[in-house]
Amino acid sequence: ASHGGLNFYIGNHPQADGAYAAPPGVAPTIEGQAADTRRVAEQAEGRALTDGEVSSHFYARGWRWIRAEPAAAVRLLLRKLALTLNAAELPLNYSYAYWSRDEPTILRFLFVGSWLLVPLGAAGLFVAPRLPARAFAVWAAFLPAYAAAVAVFFVAWRYRLPLLVALCVAAGAALDWLWRAAATRRAPRWRAVAAAGALAGLLAFLPLRADEGLADERGERIVHLIVEGRGAEAERLLERTAPIHRDPGLLHYRVGRAWLDAGRPGEAVAPLQRSLTFAPDQGEVHLALGQALLRLGRAAQARPHLERAHAARAFPDVAGLELARALAALGEREAAARVVAGTPLLADTDATTATALGVAAVTVGEPAEALRFLERALTLDAGAATAHEHRGLALEQLGRRPEAIAALQAACRLDPSDPSAAFNLALLLARAGRLAEARAAAERARTLDPSSPATRELLDALGR
Repeated sequence: ASHGGLNFYIGNHPQADGAYAAPPGVAPTIEGQAADTRRVAEQAEGRALTDGEVSSHFYARGWRWIRAEPAAAVRLLLRKLALTLNAAELPLNYSYAYWSRDEPTILRFLFVGSWLLVPLGAAGLFVAPRLPARAFAVWAAFLPAYAAAVAVFFVAWRYRLPLLVALCVAAGAALDWLWRAAATRRAPRWRAVAAAGALAGLLAFLPLRADEGLADERGERIVHLIVEGRGAEAERLLERTAPIHRDPGLLHYRVGRAWLDAGRPGEAVAPLQRSLTFAPDQGEVHLALGQALLRLGRAAQARPHLERAHAARAFPDVAGLELARALAALGEREAAARVVAGTPLLADTDATTATALGVAAVTVGEPAEALRFLERALTLDAGAATAHEHRGLALEQLGRRPEAIAALQAACRLDPSDPSAAFNLALLLARAGRLAEARAAAERARTLDPSSPATRELLDALGR
């Protein structure tokens, strides 16, 4: 009941079309409905709200639109009633159309659905019932009452399942009537039965241009195929899906993002570029394309995309990090330092991103900013050896050598296999005049990475 108002608003607002669509500011997940609806409602009301008050807020928004646009609201209600009885299977969480058509599941053989039950069930209501009149009236009243109860909100295949169960009984009565009519060659009330069946069949097969979620579910499948390393299958499915997808820009972005997350930036570039042809101002797409190009060593090409993402405030912590990396790769150290200094830490910035920002800040000579990032990283993950190591380097840049040595010693304890931390610890110990400890740390670094010229030079210097 706590999100009844949200469901009412989803089905009753100016852009509603009868199916589910997440309202602005509300993520299409259970968690989003729990947290985002409260945030949106409390911002609008300017005070803290109970669950019931959050629901009432969305009910009120839906009713305001109905009162302001009664003709549009009636047209939408009629469309939702038609969708409730239509053969289309409107998705919610999963696309029934996809799992019954694209995948080799048993659903391919379970063909009975609204396309058959609606016309037969409507016809069955006009067959002389064997039930007492009052009992039949109660049963018959359930069908329009439940259809109206669904249409008041929005239509989804699983919301109307109880209606189809009830229609199975009425459809059974119609089939029984047809069997008896064929056997006796008598068809009482055939005109009413035929008219009801024909009218309901018209509703069942009415072309309402309803999106059954087939393309969206295929998009999920494409991403899974990429993750599973089945790229050729993913590309073939993409060719079939892109022409029917309602938002091809989003589809190509998700495909490019999946390739990027799979460690294949070369394959990510083309779909991300195609995404920008549909939505050239999407900061998230520019960010992903910039990341892909940067990982391919094409910093000059990545830069304009990362600058657009940074200006659009698309994931500003990640965008700041990637732009700083691109500028540093291009030798623009001061510009990179300015970007790092202006990059925010968000409430959801994770330890990996915070650590990477700290590393970038150390690289461009911004030790104070590095501490800001690295201390957040260590708050989230106290065992992050890389964060400890670069915190030590930042502290050394700030002239706080004892603390820097302690941080590097922690990094070496947490990751004894890292030659970088061992080398940096040896270097700081040597600067502090602790030569025996420095030689021991340098020997560990050489054991871990025998090819390092810097370690050999340090050992030579310590030997002298």
